[in-house]
Amino acid sequence: MATGVGFLGAGEILVEQGSKKGRSPQVHGLTSAASIWFTASLGVTVAASTPVLAAAALILALITLSRHEPASWEPSSGDPTDPRELPAPCPDPKTHG
Repeated sequence: MATGVGFLGAGEILVEQGSKKGRSPQVHGLTSAASIWFTASLGVTVAASTPVLAAAALILALITLSRHEPASWEPSSGDPTDPRELPAPCPDPKTHG
């Protein structure tokens, strides 16, 4: 079972190679792959007749996944002068020196 679930999880992970020289590859799908592993382990826990453990794990996973912020699918340019790479301006310069 672990091999099959690992194969499904590995298929969910995508790696985009950097198109510009010196740009690191972008990895996507790690949360989805971990969710596939979690779903399989939750199924094993339910099959083992341990509903309290399964319910606790499900609640923790839902809390963790609901706090996850979606990633931007727009690749980074790698150029530090690109406006998308600059930090957001401070709303009140007096409070942040």
